Parts: sequence; C-alpha cells; structure tokens
Amino acid sequence: MSRSTHSLPHHALRAASLLLLALPLFAQAGAPLQYTVDATGASIAEREFTLDLKVVVPAPVGDSTVFEIPVWTPGSYRLRDFPERITPLRAGAGDRELGVEKLSPTAFEVRHGAVPEVQFSYRVTLRTGDRFLHASKNRRCITYEGPAVYVYVRRMLDKPCSVRFTLPEGWSQASGLQPGENGTFVANNYEIGRAHV
Repeated sequence: MSRSTHSLPHHALRAASLLLLALPLFAQAGAPLQYTVDATGASIAEREFTLDLKVVVPAPVGDSTVFEIPVWTPGSYRLRDFPERITPLRAGAGDRELGVEKLSPTAFEVRHGAVPEVQFSYRVTLRTGDRFLHASKNRRCITYEGPAVYVYVRRMLDKPCSVRFTLPEGWSQASGLQPGENGTFVANNYEIGRAHV
C-alpha cells in the first residue's frame, strides 16, 4: 500500500503552520507610513502660512517611536532651520492621547507600548522667500521641498511612504512622487524627502 500524499511529517506540518502565522506579520511590515498634509488654512496671498500634518506609523516596533526633523535637503550644502518651523500638536494611539518628549531640537519621542499604530501630528510654518517659494503678486501655487515638511521616523527610513493632501476648495495638487490609489502619492522609502510639491 502506497503512502498517502496528504500525510506530511510532523516537522513539515509545524513549519507550514508557522509560515501561515507569519504571513500577517509580513503584510503589516509592508504597510506604509501614512502622511496627511492639511493645507486648508493656507493662503497664497500671505507671506507666512502653516500646514498641519499627521504621520501614522503602522505596527510600531518597541515601546516608543522617535520622530526626527531633517536639517538637510538635497542640493543644498548647508544646515537648514527646519526644526525651528515645526511645532508638535499631539500624539495618539487610537483614541488614547500620548505624551511627546523633546529629546533634542530635532527629535521627539512618543511612548506608546504595544499598539497597532501610532499617530504624530505637527504644524509646519512656511514663509515667502523659502527655497522654491518666491514672493510674487501673481503667485498661484505653494511649492515646498520635502525635508521642510516631512518628519522621518528613526530606524524607518527604508519604510514605504504615502502622502495625501487636504486642500482648499478649487486647488489641485502635483508632486514628483509616483501617484498611488485614491489621490495619494507613494514612495518606496523616505524618498518623499527628495520630492517637491
């Protein structure tokens, strides 16, 4: 009598079970960092205006997450004042408010424990005269460079990212990033910091 092809050795069954259990973890590991840029309070007529941002980190590793502000930008060989332009607003995990600790002028830590995701909201100030944002009575758009607006997550520079915009009525959007689904733009990693909007 031949051996049934449906019978597998115990160790093979165990390995297959472990693989199935691991699949959701791989799926979570590939989930992008999600940035939302809210420009509804911006005005192209003002010399200074703000953007409100939120970044969502799915399946954060460890008990805390550190958000950092770049002081560099591609093609510019000097330190930039981006940390002076960014103000933390809140952090949370679901409906739970979390504290934000300032570690340095360029880094903020959010302690969250084991959570499915953590959110960090902050405000960015842009001014006429910033790189790519020139004063003009005929100005019809807002242009900014990525590092001036997007904080990055320590040890997650290689994570995929997506960006979504909330704009005033009648505005449109354009970016050097690849278009994604439902009006988003996507990047394979923190390359969003190299793209102009």
